[in-house]
Amino acid sequence: MMFHMKTASIRDVQHNLAKILLWIGAGESVTITKRNKPMAEIRPLSKKQKIERPDFQKQLRDTFARPIQGISNAELISEMREDRF
Repeated sequence: MMFHMKTASIRDVQHNLAKILLWIGAGESVTITKRNKPMAEIRPLSKKQKIERPDFQKQLRDTFARPIQGISNAELISEMREDRF
């Protein structure tokens, strides 16, 4: 299905983003204009395109999976306070 490209001003995007996203969801490309001059184009992703997202869970497991070695901060503070009393 071929559509004519829609246009929206920056103000339209700010105030009617939901409507513009419906156009994009329907497969239409939208040209964003500023003072009637084209500034950008928003188009739907093809079904084959996949957005790469970082695996934050893996990064957390890799960073914090190792057990803490030695004295903890709480124990260190407790020892420091005992010297004052």
